[in-house]
Amino acid sequence: MRGFLCGVLLASLAASAAAQGTALVYGRINLVLAGHAGYGPEHGHSATENSLSSKLGIKGREALTDTLAATYVIETGIGADTGGGSLGNRETSVGLAGNWGQLRIGYMLAPFDDFHNIAGPGYFNNLSNDNINGFWANGYSNLLGAGSKPCDGAVPGTDDNNNFSFDGRLANSLRYDGPVLRGWQFSTHMALGESGCGTRVWSSKLHYTANGWNGGLAFQTHRNLRGPGLSDHAVLLTASYRFNPNYYLAGYLQHLRYANPGRVSLRQEAAGILGRYLSGPHIMELAMYRAGGGRGMQTPTFSGIFVGSDARAYLYSLTYHYGLSVRTDLWAQVEQLRNGAQSGYDFGNTGKAGAEGTMGRHPIAFLLGLRHDF
Repeated sequence: MRGFLCGVLLASLAASAAAQGTALVYGRINLVLAGHAGYGPEHGHSATENSLSSKLGIKGREALTDTLAATYVIETGIGADTGGGSLGNRETSVGLAGNWGQLRIGYMLAPFDDFHNIAGPGYFNNLSNDNINGFWANGYSNLLGAGSKPCDGAVPGTDDNNNFSFDGRLANSLRYDGPVLRGWQFSTHMALGESGCGTRVWSSKLHYTANGWNGGLAFQTHRNLRGPGLSDHAVLLTASYRFNPNYYLAGYLQHLRYANPGRVSLRQEAAGILGRYLSGPHIMELAMYRAGGGRGMQTPTFSGIFVGSDARAYLYSLTYHYGLSVRTDLWAQVEQLRNGAQSGYDFGNTGKAGAEGTMGRHPIAFLLGLRHDF
C-alpha cells in the first residue's frame, strides 16, 4: 500500500511540477536471483531474491533568471522483491544552480560516494556494496537520518546506525558543487547532527574528468559522531582511464582512521583494481579488492575492521552484461570472498560481518539479474 501511495504522490508532484518548469519521472527496477555457498557444513547453501538499488524519483528545474535556476529531487527506494518503500528515503533536496555551481540542502549522497562508480565494489549491479565494510569506506550506511543516534557510540552487532561508515547519504546537510574548470571540479558537503553535542560530518572532493581520465581525491571527517570527543576520517584516491571505446581500467587506494581515547588509533588501508571490456551490447568485467588488516587497537565496539595477524581479506568478481536495449540489461556474476583466519567479511543481504560462520570462510555467490531503467 505504501508503494502505491508513493507512486500516486510522485505522479501528482510530477503533474504539478510540469506546470512550473521541466520535470522528469525516472527510476530503476533491478532484481537478482542469488545463490551462496562456502560457509561450512553447519550453514549449508542459500538462495535469495534481492532488489538492488531499485528506485522511483522525480527531479526538475525551473529557470528563475537567465543565469539562475531552482532545482529539486525526490527519490524513493523501492523493495521490488517484497514491496514497500518510504517516500524520499534516497536523494531528496532543493537547491539553486548557476554558472557559479550548485548549492543544495536536504538529504544527499556525500562527495566521497561520487567516486564509488569509478572502481568501487558493488556499484555496478552486485550484492557487495551492502556489507563489505573495510573494502570500501567501511560499509554503507546513511548517517544522521531518522533513527540514528550520534554521540552515544555505535550499537554492537548492528548495522542499522553504523556510525563507522564513510559512504552514504547525509541528513540535515548542505552541499556545494563548483563549476567544472578545465576538467576539474571541487565539491564540499557538511551535515549537522542536531544532537546537542556538536556532531558534524564534512565530506569534500577534487574531481578530474577529461581526455579519457576520471578520478580524484576525497576526504571525509566525522566529529563526535561515534561519541563525544571522537574524530574519525577517511581518505580516498581513485582513477580510471578509458583507453578506447572497448577498454577501461580503474583502481583506488583508501585509508581509514578511528580515534581511540587512551588507546592506539585504529587504522586500515584498502585497495581495488578492475578492468572492463565493452563491445556492442556485451560488457565483461574482472575485479579484485583487498581489505587490509587493522592496525592499532580495535574500537570498544565492533567497527567492521578486523585486527590480527591474519585479518586481511580479498574479494574477486567476474561479471557479464548483455544489453537487451539501451535501458534493459541482463547480467550474471560470480563473486568470491577469501577471509583470513581472523577476518569475517560477508556479502550484502546475507548476514553481518563478523557473524557466526563468517570468520576465516571463503563464501561464493552466483548472481543472475535483470535491470530496467526508465
